[in-house]
Amino acid sequence: MEETAIWEQHTVTLHRAPGFGFGIAISGGRDNPHFQSGETSIVISDVLKGGPAEGQLQENDRVAMVNGVSMDNVEHAFAVQQLRKSGKNAKIVSLSYL
Repeated sequence: MEETAIWEQHTVTLHRAPGFGFGIAISGGRDNPHFQSGETSIVISDVLKGGPAEGQLQENDRVAMVNGVSMDNVEHAFAVQQLRKSGKNAKIVSLSYL
């Protein structure tokens, strides 16, 4: 029997904080696939303790959209650029594996 992955979608608005930014680090991308699986999704690789994303996003969540821009099959630098140009707020749609 084939195992089916179940994903839960979340939409959060993060507010940039001094010393934290949005409080996340991302990895992945078309040009930086996961070393084991080859997966190219943009993934939350770190959530800073006490930062704006704590309790809203988790490590290994996939980033589906940033401010309405799809993160599907994008390069890592493009995803970083979308977050940087967000200004004070970033609306992030993420997918969590259940």
